[in-house]
Amino acid sequence: MERRSLGRYGEELAAGYLMGLGYEVIVRNWRCSLGEIDLVCCDGPTLVFVEVRTRTSRRMGTPEESIDERKKRKLHMLVQAFLLSPVRRRMLTHDYRVDVVAVELESDKRTVRRIAHIQNAL
Repeated sequence: MERRSLGRYGEELAAGYLMGLGYEVIVRNWRCSLGEIDLVCCDGPTLVFVEVRTRTSRRMGTPEESIDERKKRKLHMLVQAFLLSPVRRRMLTHDYRVDVVAVELESDKRTVRRIAHIQNAL
């Protein structure tokens, strides 16, 4: 499975996990010139921007550890761009946060080893 397919699979798993917690997935893979937000969800009245990190090995650290300061800055800019976008203006909620969902798969790249959800990650 190539890297992009692995990422999409992780996003599907993360979306299913969050929906199981009662989240409503509003937008998947929202893109602008700055990049992409993996998932935009509603957790009750709160808009939640979700960064999904998927790994099959810990050679380079856990999925959570892969979010460095550069990625945090980029996520912050992406959130601001979304909040100014026409998609956002149609939503009634004003509260928001950024969460991370870390997905670890076994070496077969299909079997889930672990899913961790970190609220207010930034």
